[in-house]
Amino acid sequence: ELGAQVISCPTIKIVFDFEESQKALDKMMDSDLVIFSSPNAVKSIVSAMRKTGFDVRNLARATLAAVGKRTAEILKENLLFPEILPEKYTSGDLLKAIPPAKRGGKALVITSDIGGKELVKGLEDLGYEAVKVAAYRNLPNAGEKWRILKEAEMGFDAAVFTSPSTFMYLEQLIEDLSFLKGKTMIISIGPTTAKAIEKKGLKVDLMPEENTLEGIEKALMELWMGRERYADFKKT
Repeated sequence: ELGAQVISCPTIKIVFDFEESQKALDKMMDSDLVIFSSPNAVKSIVSAMRKTGFDVRNLARATLAAVGKRTAEILKENLLFPEILPEKYTSGDLLKAIPPAKRGGKALVITSDIGGKELVKGLEDLGYEAVKVAAYRNLPNAGEKWRILKEAEMGFDAAVFTSPSTFMYLEQLIEDLSFLKGKTMIISIGPTTAKAIEKKGLKVDLMPEENTLEGIEKALMELWMGRERYADFKKT
């Protein structure tokens, strides 16, 4: 809509884990705090709820929390209402918003097979007995390898990474990341993703104030169009 040629290259394939999601449903009934770390965490659990006929009234004991605006939106769409949602959409900011555990407090982190370490550690520091359940798996999307290589040869003005795993699996798929150096602007959705990128010796050029796709659009187009011109465009 704004005139950019956008090329979507999904480096991740998401696979829901029904058995693990069933385990999560059992644990949710006995938890004081349940954290959904991503939209896919919610989708996997909701799918398991529908397949098993899970009654959401079983969650009366639990306080629900969400990492990210979209995660919270999908919860609400399924009549699950998070009580804890930080202004900044990162795990670190969520932990700051969570009160210390009462004696014997139990917390459940619903996340991916490669996520959740920071949340579990932070919850333990707050006094919770914290457990992680991997409701879905992130796998490298091998079917995209040759298309990504072809697009990389042509070059990009900007490369946007929406999670640490999107970057990690890009490296696994094509190994040579030299196309990200030079004129290509690297954009990270948030600090955790930026850290993963910078570990590989690359420089993150832009990170939005709001760690969402909408925040990326705003930051990038303000840079390219100018803040006032972009604001006028959005009004119309």
